[in-house]
Amino acid sequence: MPPKGWVLSEETRRRMSIAQTGRKLSPEACEKISKHHMWNTYSLGAKRSPEFREMISRLHKGRKRSKETCERISRAKKGVPHSEEFKKKVSEATRGSRNPMYGRTHTVDARERISKAHKGKPLSEAHKQKLRDKLSGTLHPFWGRKHSEETKAKMRISKLGNTYAEGCVRSIETKRKYALAKIGKKLSIETKKKMSESHKGSKHSEETKQKCRERIVLQL
Repeated sequence: MPPKGWVLSEETRRRMSIAQTGRKLSPEACEKISKHHMWNTYSLGAKRSPEFREMISRLHKGRKRSKETCERISRAKKGVPHSEEFKKKVSEATRGSRNPMYGRTHTVDARERISKAHKGKPLSEAHKQKLRDKLSGTLHPFWGRKHSEETKAKMRISKLGNTYAEGCVRSIETKRKYALAKIGKKLSIETKKKMSESHKGSKHSEETKQKCRERIVLQL
């Protein structure tokens, strides 16, 4: 390792690069280097100049990590918590127009891949609680807002013919949660009128009628 402040010439760097081209390190060597860098604090707190950052950016542009490398990085970072200061910095650095996805949308293929990757992944109770705390009351992004008539019309059209829940039977626990969530909620006159108009002309099947009778009996 060169002493602090030592700057290698372009020629030396070029020769070193040529000498290393095509060479592959053994897993043992990779592990040693990883451990060495883990405890290496010679550049801790050092700030890189904009020119140096630009040079690093140019060197890494267009390069793709192998699947094996991605897995190694993933394993090394697993269980390492980020500090609140680091999270805040990342949040500020990727906000608004600085976000890589600003003004862009995911392709259908990308959406399908994201969906498959998250399917079957159960959320822990601690994670669910965090989401509730972040999205409840005034913290919710839609707090105090209302959908426009145009948006409502789009939502209706998008749900027409949607059969994703057809034949789905909700568990007793799910039904109980729905019931508890609606306790104490009062519908406005306008909402009641809309519900009445939407149900006009529709008839309940004998099976539905029987279920309603049984429910009333249980409530009594």
